[in-house]
Amino acid sequence: MGGRGGASGIGRKSQSALDPKAKEQTITTYYRRNSIYGAHYGDDVFEAMERKNEKGGIEIVKAYGTFDNSNPKANTKDVTYKIKHGIVSWHDSRGVESYGINWDKVSSVSGQTYNLRGTLKEKGFRWDGKTKSWVKKD
Repeated sequence: MGGRGGASGIGRKSQSALDPKAKEQTITTYYRRNSIYGAHYGDDVFEAMERKNEKGGIEIVKAYGTFDNSNPKANTKDVTYKIKHGIVSWHDSRGVESYGINWDKVSSVSGQTYNLRGTLKEKGFRWDGKTKSWVKKD
C-alpha cells in the first residue's frame, strides 16, 4: 500500500547517483580480430553500478555486448551494447559520453576508470590512492 504524505515517495526527487528513469541506450561498435593494432573493440563501453553501503559511490565496469554472428569467419564483427547507466569512450571526435548518471550526486568513482581519467578530472574528481577511487573535490 503506497502510504500517504511523505512516506509514499511521490513528488520526492531521487537521491541516487544513477537516474532511475534513464532510458536504455543502444550502442553499436565493432570488434576486429586481426589488425596492426591486434584484436580490439572500436569503442569502449562501460556500465555504471551503485556501490553498496556508499551514498553517491558508483563503480565502472566493462559492459557485455552481443555479437552479430551473420558471418562467423569475418575479421570484423558488429557488437551491440544495451546500457541504462554507463559511459562510452568513442575512439573518434565524439570523445566521452555518459548516460543515466547524475554527476552532481556522485561522490566517488571506482572500477575500470583508467581511460576515463581525463573526463573525471574535468568533472571535479581527484584520484585517491588510499581508496583506489576518484573522489569529488571539496
